[in-house]
Amino acid sequence: MKWRYHMLTCFTLTILFAGVLSILKCAEGDVLLAAKLVLLAGVLDGLDGSLARRVRGATDFGARLDTYVDPISFGVAPALLAYTVLSGGCAGRGAAAALVIVSAGVLRFARGCEWPDESGRHIFRGLPIPVSGVWIALFALLAETGTLARLGALGARLALGAMWLFTILFLLLQLSNVRYVKPRKEFLAAGMALALVILLAFGYAVGLLCLIICLALLAYALTGPFLDGARRRGRRA
Repeated sequence: MKWRYHMLTCFTLTILFAGVLSILKCAEGDVLLAAKLVLLAGVLDGLDGSLARRVRGATDFGARLDTYVDPISFGVAPALLAYTVLSGGCAGRGAAAALVIVSAGVLRFARGCEWPDESGRHIFRGLPIPVSGVWIALFALLAETGTLARLGALGARLALGAMWLFTILFLLLQLSNVRYVKPRKEFLAAGMALALVILLAFGYAVGLLCLIICLALLAYALTGPFLDGARRRGRRA
């Protein structure tokens, strides 16, 4: 029935709306809300594929729509967040970061995002773009809530350096040929939704929640190359 396709299209468009609203709020100077909107887009993206499978509404149109929505919500919106946060001391630094983030996202979708897989499993070609988008939003959130400042001058610089070191690594993995297996969206989305609800409700838990989400993103991104290498060696054997 057509209703399911229209419903899924509207659901995917909410991810776009969250990304566009994040861009607008960032332009207005409300970086905190802009970062939360990117996190909301990440939660909705986690639910999108599961919903399509449950109602049996997955289509080629929906897949193409994702390729237009994701670069905006997880490419342009995080790039503007990075530009705003980093431009306090040097506008050129923020502009360079924004250009790199957007370029990595566009190039990823231009060369193709998925590998065909005979087992029927969903295999990403390179690290999915929502991972780096959410990672950058978490960094902006930590900066705007003063969490980094509470680490002291040296601690803040070390944390900032680590965040951007992993950001660069994530962007490189986006453009790699590493095969990433799609995580179980039910568990991923439930965890992110719970974290976001607590985050929006209880400001004091920002640091802890960001740490938990950061560790989850790091685990997924960094174990991907090792798991892919193990699968390749297994096929050769």
